[in-house]
Amino acid sequence: VRNVSFFILVLFYLRRGSVALEYVNSEHGVTKITGPWKEAILYVLDRTQPNAHYDAIFEKQFFNLNQHKDLPLGVFIEVLCKNFTKYQRFTEDGQYQIVPTAKQKAFLQRIIGAEECFHFSEVGSGKTKVILPLLCQTFLSNNTEAHNLFRRGGKLKDVLVILVPEHLVADARE
Repeated sequence: VRNVSFFILVLFYLRRGSVALEYVNSEHGVTKITGPWKEAILYVLDRTQPNAHYDAIFEKQFFNLNQHKDLPLGVFIEVLCKNFTKYQRFTEDGQYQIVPTAKQKAFLQRIIGAEECFHFSEVGSGKTKVILPLLCQTFLSNNTEAHNLFRRGGKLKDVLVILVPEHLVADARE
């Protein structure tokens, strides 16, 4: 079934974001969800036997953001960028369409570690197609250094708010 693995990933990240997920099988004699979607929900909620099929899908298509908890931030960003590149389309000459640049990696590290929470950069710097997805992945990860920096001297953060100018909304949705 198409997109089940992405559905599983979204559910995992919702749980990671402290969203309480509940599943009601039926209500008033009406079955709510069946088939692979039900199996996926139960898989994420650990309410079923291990599912080798879903394990194989998930392992093949997605990398585990939480396997790099103790990496230094710079190394972690390199790993994120390497994995991010793998999911890009190829150009006509066989190269990846989007490869994060050294400047973009440095900007991401600055956003994560700076004292201020608002950041701006020049037009065309890859904010919506490169920086935004990498920042979201960093926030959803369990990387210790990144989350210590996100605190900015306060409590651990569990909400990330990103303001996107209206003319960039279409790019941000991609």
